[in-house]
Amino acid sequence: MSKNAFLDVNAYPLDWRKLTVEKLPSALEEGLKISRARLKELQSIPLEEASYRNIVMGLETLAEELGFAWNLADHLSSVADSPDIRRIKEAFIPKISAFYSSIYVSVPLWKRLLKIERNPGRLDEVQKRHLSLTLLGFRVNGAELGAARKKELVRIDKELSETSEKFGKRILDATNAFERVYPIGCENTTLRGLPASALEAAKALAAAKRKRGYRFTLQYPSFIAIMQNADNSELRQEFYQASQKVGVEAPFDTLPLIRKILTLRQRRAKLIGYPTAATVRLIERMLNTPRKVRVFLKKLLTSARPIALRDFKRLAAFKKELGDRSPLEPWDAVYYEEKLCQKELSFNGEALRPYFEFNRVLQTLFDLCGKLYGVRFREVKSHKSWHKDVKYVEILDGGRVIGGFYVDFFPRETKRSGGWHHHFLTGKLRKDGKLSPHIGTICGNLNSPTPKMPSLLSIDNVETLYHEFGHLMHSMMTEVGIPSLAGTSVPWDFVELPSQLMENYCYSAGYLPILARHHKTGKTLGAGIIKRFKAYRKFMAAFRCNAIAIPALFDLELHDSAKVPADIEAFVDKVRKPYRMPYPTQGRTHLRRFSHLWDGGYDTGYYSYLWSNVLEATAWEKFEKDGIMSRKAGMRFRKEILAKGNSLPPEKLFRNFRGCEPRVEAYLKRIK
Repeated sequence: MSKNAFLDVNAYPLDWRKLTVEKLPSALEEGLKISRARLKELQSIPLEEASYRNIVMGLETLAEELGFAWNLADHLSSVADSPDIRRIKEAFIPKISAFYSSIYVSVPLWKRLLKIERNPGRLDEVQKRHLSLTLLGFRVNGAELGAARKKELVRIDKELSETSEKFGKRILDATNAFERVYPIGCENTTLRGLPASALEAAKALAAAKRKRGYRFTLQYPSFIAIMQNADNSELRQEFYQASQKVGVEAPFDTLPLIRKILTLRQRRAKLIGYPTAATVRLIERMLNTPRKVRVFLKKLLTSARPIALRDFKRLAAFKKELGDRSPLEPWDAVYYEEKLCQKELSFNGEALRPYFEFNRVLQTLFDLCGKLYGVRFREVKSHKSWHKDVKYVEILDGGRVIGGFYVDFFPRETKRSGGWHHHFLTGKLRKDGKLSPHIGTICGNLNSPTPKMPSLLSIDNVETLYHEFGHLMHSMMTEVGIPSLAGTSVPWDFVELPSQLMENYCYSAGYLPILARHHKTGKTLGAGIIKRFKAYRKFMAAFRCNAIAIPALFDLELHDSAKVPADIEAFVDKVRKPYRMPYPTQGRTHLRRFSHLWDGGYDTGYYSYLWSNVLEATAWEKFEKDGIMSRKAGMRFRKEILAKGNSLPPEKLFRNFRGCEPRVEAYLKRIK
């Protein structure tokens, strides 16, 4: 085995002292070499000897070193972006994309798979599913095409990988290109309304750049502090318009990249015999046709828009009530929503921050999941990672370590925005029938602690942390010994179930006394405010549903169009026009900076967040019945959902847990 740490697929824990960027190129070269040799071995197995065990299971380990190294490269570019990592990825994307494409267009390999399809031998239910999904994967990746078309498919896949990578870099650079630094002393003028926590964070951001004053950027914690709290309408407008320009202005214009990505996706779909890119993407999903997704989204929009429109009018009237007679604009919505929430519910999200200190909130997650799933968590303080702010934690089931994960939740300029879960390594099946430890991470961008103040979270921040932890539990609790079916390797519209289920705890009266404690006094929230959390979650819920369903619909329509629209933005505007809110200023959609679609894997999949709301709302009824912190409900969820990965169809997994089909009404009652 190579001594290069980027290829050590048996590593536990990871040694980040050896995972240095300069070792990555040689690791990727060696990974490609190993993978090509294994592919050659599989292709040379005599046709009559081809079996599920040697071919289908052989594919599972074919490129495991290469996949591990590339996984780590992707991770480093997300949390520690640098010119070096960019150059390396740019150099290897074509090679790696071409290699993976070569697997699916291999004639000898496809002949052996067809032989196994005709005569699979004795397989259990999971193995049959594995074989079926493997065959489908080959078919949608060109296995049945002629030589010329296979060559064209390989070229398309290479171009898609390269173009998506360019999109991600362009968005990161455009986001980092904007900043504003305001002098000390403008707290009651330009920055009036901003809370002490936001000002302290902005001061730390300025100091990090060796500047004096308050520095604000388009990174989420900084941006939302302005949009939600700044009394200065012109300041909110400036930041809103700056965010609208991300991906729009040279040299960061992403529209040519979006057009190319769409064109390549549609060309690819037609090449393998499908009418649209959406049709291909939906094959394996619960909502497995464009029509099913369209019907679902339009049902939600039909239900949500009238309520959202009512909420819009409430906000517009409230703005006038506070003395501003001008119409409600897009940069007003979040600000007046916060103020109206304070008035109607006596719910001040900013005032609640002292009750949600980051380290304590994280510990409540450990305690909750320990109780639900029968495990315990321990931080390993001696373990080093890629940054000093990152924590490393192990999960133990009895005396056995089942996984280790990194927690990286403070923003840096070298780190992409948003929150995410990333899985590095799925455990290997051992002789005792158990899996070796899994390794992964959860990342985000919350307010960093400062010399004067710990990291204090908004309730939305808490929800994000719980959400990503749900993904983590899905990958860490897997008991599937086939990596391609393990953990979060499930259909895209099923993957958000565990994460969105966890969000319920952030608003539950039975759990909030545990979750929310003042970081100085240790006091819990009063019974009155705890009761208002449920109302807060429902407050403007239809407004938010509408805001997610609109881009989900234009995502679907863009990818279900037989050809790329001549004017993509006009096409999107036409799709959203019947459902958008009647602001006098109709800003751009976030099409040009929509990373989910263009480099995040959510193409024809943004609806998944809403479908997962249906799944988790139906699933949560089971927790409410048995007790939201009951070991009984938790262990059933672990056994039937978390542990099973994609080893059974998601419909069956859900029925096994819940005993019924997903109910759209379970979600709709939350927004009405």
